[in-house]
Amino acid sequence: MRLEKGLLRRRREGRAWWYRPALTREAYVAATMSDALRVASDRRAALLHFVADLRPDEADPLRRLLERQ
Repeated sequence: MRLEKGLLRRRREGRAWWYRPALTREAYVAATMSDALRVASDRRAALLHFVADLRPDEADPLRRLLERQ
């Protein structure tokens, strides 16, 4: 992963550099999904394709969250 892309954080310790992820895996995946939707010519269709692939145990929390919006 490249530091200038914002995927890593680094810290100097003596003469060595220590690297760690800048985001959790889940936050990175969510950002990637947002990027994909941003470039989709039809966001609604892209979302519908995504939701169609969800298992019921994944769709239920999403449904509850959307009902609160």
